[in-house]
Amino acid sequence: MKVGIFVLLSSNSPDVAVLAQRAEELGFDSFWVPEHIAIPARVDSQHPRRFEDQDYAQETPHVYWQIMDPFVALGRASAVTNRIKLGTSISLVAQHHPAHLAKLVATVDTYAKGRFILGVGTGWLREELELFGVDFDHRWTQTAEALSAMQTIFAGPENGFKGRYYDIPAIDMDPKPVQKPRPPIYLGGWPSTIFQRLVTHADGWLAPRLTVEATKTARATLDDLSEKAGRPRGCIDICVFGLPDHSTDPSLVEAYADAGADTVVPWLLQDDEQEALREMERIANRLLK
Repeated sequence: MKVGIFVLLSSNSPDVAVLAQRAEELGFDSFWVPEHIAIPARVDSQHPRRFEDQDYAQETPHVYWQIMDPFVALGRASAVTNRIKLGTSISLVAQHHPAHLAKLVATVDTYAKGRFILGVGTGWLREELELFGVDFDHRWTQTAEALSAMQTIFAGPENGFKGRYYDIPAIDMDPKPVQKPRPPIYLGGWPSTIFQRLVTHADGWLAPRLTVEATKTARATLDDLSEKAGRPRGCIDICVFGLPDHSTDPSLVEAYADAGADTVVPWLLQDDEQEALREMERIANRLLK
């Protein structure tokens, strides 16, 4: 079982270089940071799961104003690490033009020497997405097209793309990602919508606070769908993103492994640098053996 660590990296957080370097020293497999570029000052949308999960109820949009840019942050993290994987959780892909995002992804993967993971989400905050011209009601369609356009650009040279949302003339872009044909793509989302999308577009699932029983069901479903699509069983990495009640119980992690999860990613909750480092060490002492 692989164990990563997530940091809600904001203007109040410790230096990402300090956190990422210590995470690697402690033996974490991956290091994840989020993306929110800009939020309108007034929003009416409410998180669609806030009544089902109290942790999500507390994740209010005002936090999003403080989020650091993940590609700059992971570029900084790559300079002080050598082994740990560096991922976005998640990047709101449709907010970017695919050519620009392709450049960001390839640059981070180059500096990280092939350790970047593109964690992808479609977002839930209508006002945030519409600020960037996203077709909110069809945001997955737009996101999927952006991913296809990026893969075409990576395949170059002088490749173009024409779709519903993007019309990109033939371009030749360097650098190309170190990982071929592209860095791994992990999709974030809930079981009600995600399975076929994973099999068609992704290598992993950032599964928010999935229960052990739901993990067991998801593994069976994903393996069956993968086989039908001509992909190997077990090809989708199930990454349980955020443990229930922020648990650090080793037996819970073992239960997730038995249920078919490949990775668990606890959240780092502390903002003070010394407290954050101590919390990271406590998690490592409990879960990394």
